[in-house]
Amino acid sequence: MKENENTVVVGQFTLSAQLQGGKNITVLAHLYSGETKEAINDRLDLLSSVIDRQRTLSEIPEIEAQVEKQQLQLGQALESMNELLEAKKNGAKLTTTQQQHLKTMETNLKVHKDNIARGEAAIKLAKEKVK
Repeated sequence: MKENENTVVVGQFTLSAQLQGGKNITVLAHLYSGETKEAINDRLDLLSSVIDRQRTLSEIPEIEAQVEKQQLQLGQALESMNELLEAKKNGAKLTTTQQQHLKTMETNLKVHKDNIARGEAAIKLAKEKVK
């Protein structure tokens, strides 16, 4: 609604959201005399979308950090698995713990790969959402 001399502020509202990294965002808006319910809802929708965009932007670095952590863990798991497989190939007798480690390693590798794929998809979606 366009303000003019006859427009009177009759109230206000705030929209707030908690963002990643301990940040908050708050938007304050006024309600004007003669403003329709539709106009108020349109403004609420607009401000909500602004807050949602900021929330999404703040989540991207967190998701990227989680993906990096999963990639590091995947690399370490692969290295560990390859060392055990190489030792076994060269005729070394693996301990019971090492044998169990090899058995669970395939599942762990799949979990890391799945987590990485989900994280990368979430990052892509978030970046598309904030364009």
